[in-house]
Amino acid sequence: MFNKQKLTIILLAISIVFETVTRTRDWFYFYPWIDNPMHFLWGATIFSILTVFLKLSYRYAFIGIVAKQVIWESLEIIGDQIIPQPDYMLDILWPDGIQDTIFDMLGALGAYLFIK
Repeated sequence: MFNKQKLTIILLAISIVFETVTRTRDWFYFYPWIDNPMHFLWGATIFSILTVFLKLSYRYAFIGIVAKQVIWESLEIIGDQIIPQPDYMLDILWPDGIQDTIFDMLGALGAYLFIK
């Protein structure tokens, strides 16, 4: 058996390191596909935090992932209008935002299947 708290902390550490390396080394430019595994990993991480540490039910954790993603994608789209971005970093709702949301939900589903 595994410790859900330790797994969640490890997921969070991996997510933070992956995000930091990707952004500081401009991997979005060199590897545009990197956004998909990043969203998958963050979906799993946030789902784990919501269920393991905040003790939300799986149902509410999935709703939380969708809510987080709607807010995140909205802020990215608004932010692109305020803060100049290179073309490869611009976010649009279709297909980018929808694809990001799907990968977040797949990550949450993976975490659910693993920790259930």
